[in-house]
Amino acid sequence: MSSQRSRKVWKLLLGGGLVIILLAAARTKGFTKNKFNPINQLLISRSRYSALLPYIVAQGKLETADPKPFESHVYQVDNNLFGMKVPERRPWVPGATVGIKAPDGGHYSHYKSDTDSIRDLILWFDFTRFPVSVNSAADYAHELKKRSYYGVPEAQYLKLLNLYL
Repeated sequence: MSSQRSRKVWKLLLGGGLVIILLAAARTKGFTKNKFNPINQLLISRSRYSALLPYIVAQGKLETADPKPFESHVYQVDNNLFGMKVPERRPWVPGATVGIKAPDGGHYSHYKSDTDSIRDLILWFDFTRFPVSVNSAADYAHELKKRSYYGVPEAQYLKLLNLYL
């Protein structure tokens, strides 16, 4: 009887310890700095934009590529996966601040973590009434262009987006 109780206690301690370790890791910058880790993918998957997950991941890789994904200066300094600027009218993620200066004279948003960057993209989707599903990368690129997300020609953005799908 006592050996069964000991096993249960050990299982409880190990399970509880694992949860504590994961929670502690999630609070550190190193864990959230892992781009599209399972937590970040879960955030997208649980949003109304879950069908867009592959396009959002490709968009993040494209927007941070310099020359490889997640190497851009804006991403390295501001945890900004999507090149989002400081908003003038739309809601902004709590805790976000003004980041480095953008070439157009505005400023990029600075986020505490990649997760906050993804949350801000979702806020932007909501604000711009982005469709909750699209049928192709071409549709996704077109919807971004309609909302003035990027300035390059649509065909050029689509070609680059497809590199990361």
